[in-house]
Amino acid sequence: MTRLLSLARSRTVQVVGLLGVQAFLAAVFAVLTARWLGPNDRGVVVIVTTLGSFLMLVGSFGAATGGRMLLSQGAPDYTAHSHRATTVRLSGLHLLTVVIVGWPILAFANAWRGWAVAIVFALYGVSLVAIYLLREALHGVGLHSQATFGDVFMYALLVAGILVVGNAASVTVLSVTWLLFLAAAAEVGYLTFHLVRIPSVGEPVLQRSLKALLVLSAPALLASLGQAFTIRGDRLVLGALSDTHAVGIYGTAATFAEMIWLIPMGVGQIIFRHAAQGRYDQIKRLKKVTLVCMALVGVLAAALAKPAVALLLGPEYAESVPLIWLLLAASFPMGVYHLHAPLLNGAGDLRGPAIAGALSSMVLLGLCFALIPLWGAFGAGIASFFAYSLMATVTVVRSRRLRSTSRD
Repeated sequence: MTRLLSLARSRTVQVVGLLGVQAFLAAVFAVLTARWLGPNDRGVVVIVTTLGSFLMLVGSFGAATGGRMLLSQGAPDYTAHSHRATTVRLSGLHLLTVVIVGWPILAFANAWRGWAVAIVFALYGVSLVAIYLLREALHGVGLHSQATFGDVFMYALLVAGILVVGNAASVTVLSVTWLLFLAAAAEVGYLTFHLVRIPSVGEPVLQRSLKALLVLSAPALLASLGQAFTIRGDRLVLGALSDTHAVGIYGTAATFAEMIWLIPMGVGQIIFRHAAQGRYDQIKRLKKVTLVCMALVGVLAAALAKPAVALLLGPEYAESVPLIWLLLAASFPMGVYHLHAPLLNGAGDLRGPAIAGALSSMVLLGLCFALIPLWGAFGAGIASFFAYSLMATVTVVRSRRLRSTSRD
């Protein structure tokens, strides 16, 4: 009984539980927007959120991961105060990235819906960069539950907001984009509140410069971009080669399938800090339990996919069911990646995830262009399966090499 109570209070269970709540809220938001917008406009929202997440990584320049690693290791020349200053500078700079890079991609992916949506999308993008940097800082100092709750808070606001907008019968791409920005801005406030409360131990004599941080974080930037494109790039290519209707169906299927990532993503937050402090025995135990839980969740999700789609979304989304099954299979190797990438990052091997991300993104891009014209959304799903499997393989091999080196 004592062990069960101790497990229930553990940070790992708390983080995974919060991610479960976040996934539930995200699924509710996805279902409501899918029903009220229809596949075409829902596809635009999927592209907006996908592109926002991808550009977030570009705008962070890898500093979220690099800064988190330094904070986890207790680096004397980089503090939470240093990270807050980095967040302000990079978030402001990101506005240019969204305008110069993001707006043309929206048009390329057939998701341009006028200047009003574009301007709110830019504000949303800036907020995402701030969220990413602040959240990783909280993870870096060990405040895993507070960091994870930030995303739960944002999705709770999104669900509440879409219910209000839906009852007012004014659900449009513009109103949903406004909701995304306002909820993200609220999360920025929440995360900032917790980060400024971290007690200061005095400024370091030698302060690490932003340039030095970005040089250190360069491999993490490549890893983040590669991972993001591998996970989300299929939607952008599908939108460019097909239409927003196909993206709406595919994005809805992915929302269900990605539930299998919840546990490894939550456990990965704990693994990062364990790896930074050399606690590999604890990591080994966490990985074993996580793999079993992933398999159980995957089987349950596959069994419930067809009745859930019929009940929640109706016949308009019936074609998403086989896609859910395909993406569930693809999600298992991605879950393995989510366990091993933070292990490598925490241990200081930022090159490992970078190599995995670079190789898998090239595979995804090539297969998407080859398979989407033949099989549409199914081609994108098949491309994702092979890309995810490659990411998992690279990080597993690097993790084993790292572990054998540490034993020596």
